[in-house]
Amino acid sequence: MGVTTQITAVNRAGKSFPVEVSLSPFQIQGEWFAVGSVRDITERKKAEEAIKESEKRFRGYFEYGQIGMAVTHPQKGWIEANRRLQDMFGYTLEELRQTTWADITHPDDLQEDIKNFDRMLAGEIDNYSMDKRFIRKDGTIVYTNISISCLRNQDNSVNLVLSSYLDITERKKTQDEILEIAKQHQKIFESSPLGMIRINAEGTIINCNEKFVYLMGSTRERLIGFNSLKQGRDEGMQEALRMAITGETSEYEANYTSATGGKTVPLHMKFNPVNAGQNPTEVIVALEDITERKNAEQKLKAQMEDLEKFSRLTINREERMINLKEEINQLREELGKGKKYKIVE
Repeated sequence: MGVTTQITAVNRAGKSFPVEVSLSPFQIQGEWFAVGSVRDITERKKAEEAIKESEKRFRGYFEYGQIGMAVTHPQKGWIEANRRLQDMFGYTLEELRQTTWADITHPDDLQEDIKNFDRMLAGEIDNYSMDKRFIRKDGTIVYTNISISCLRNQDNSVNLVLSSYLDITERKKTQDEILEIAKQHQKIFESSPLGMIRINAEGTIINCNEKFVYLMGSTRERLIGFNSLKQGRDEGMQEALRMAITGETSEYEANYTSATGGKTVPLHMKFNPVNAGQNPTEVIVALEDITERKNAEQKLKAQMEDLEKFSRLTINREERMINLKEEINQLREELGKGKKYKIVE
């Protein structure tokens, strides 16, 4: 039986290097001999060390990475899972190995994932990514973005499945909150008693509510896409809009005639830049129908004019009465009678 071992040799220059020594004994006429070979394995040792270092780095990356990582088999069972993934799902590795990834996938996301997974098993694709929900051990939902790839055998069948999991739960919550706020803003926009329009930085209407459609005496189809700076007819409105597009709040009030509907309505308009101080920016415009206010102002003006006329008439009447009393007093004195009226200046 031969023997192979590795030792360190020293060359003539005094430099050490690894060698592999092999000895094979044999017997001739009852006497034992051995044939030996010595091979320089410096390059092989370097390659082995490089592989070990690479495996060490990969293991460190796998175990201590900031994203969840796992190795599963084609039957969906867990083989390896790093600590980040275990923390993410709330299961130990031993507990995961008693389940499959399908078992802890949210039911609403399972069909799409299995469809992609089956395509990979069939050789149609080698990898895929998707957003997907998992159910943690405590029953809560974790949102993830998963990336799946595979290692194939020589016959192209899948040997192992490699997967990474990025926890996007907080991002998803933020997105949902933003969407909810946007829905609330849209609801306020649509139900506002004021006419509301959103205008882009080029002056084109990109959204409006029904109150604005009514005020303009027009249709939504004619208003969306209308460029107020290029197609509008009111220079005062256009100047206020230009100011708002540069990031400054502005206001305008006038008897406004719609260019798309021809309707004339007294309006107070407030132009609010979406990003104040930014140039250019989109603009939200609130339009208030001030017909009642204008009518009230005209009525008040008429009443003030009537009051002024009445005051003048009253003052003139008082002056005539004073003059008449003075004349009566004078006549009575001429007749030798005393004054009848006491006049207060």
